Amino acid sequence: MSCLISSGYTKGCDTPGGVRELLFLNISEFTVSITSGEVTSITQSPSTNAYRFRIEQENARFSDKRIGEGNSAYAREQTAEINLHGNTKEMIVLTELLAKGRFAVIAQLNDGTYELYFHDNGGAKFVDERDTGTKMDDFNGIKLTTTHRQVEKAPKVPASVISTLTIA
Repeated sequence: MSCLISSGYTKGCDTPGGVRELLFLNISEFTVSITSGEVTSITQSPSTNAYRFRIEQENARFSDKRIGEGNSAYAREQTAEINLHGNTKEMIVLTELLAKGRFAVIAQLNDGTYELYFHDNGGAKFVDERDTGTKMDDFNGIKLTTTHRQVEKAPKVPASVISTLTIA
């Protein structure tokens, strides 16, 4: 394996930051193929779904950073912070499942691209925190967070691969 770069960098056009929506996948119900930083296919088990989370604008954040540089190791630490607005019995059941299960997440960014997080090493488990806020105009909902280690950086997912998924 070579660690030599083979191309340069040119800044592209300005694009918006942030996350538009999310697709959650039960880690045991799909397989993924990745080549050169891009997902080439996602195969779902029969009769399974990816689950769409339509979130409020500017209420989700994903990060992916290198770890292990002090000991000549290479790994990635991916994190997610997601705010789900509301306080319903359905949200209680959903967030209990997110805390107990293991998941991969496809984030659709506001620039129109998709990235896949937590797909390797068993998938992410979420920590949920109910927050009522103190003032009437404070956040009232559930905060989901997770930190998960991966071997490689979060790959891009082409829209053509997204279109092959069964989404509920």
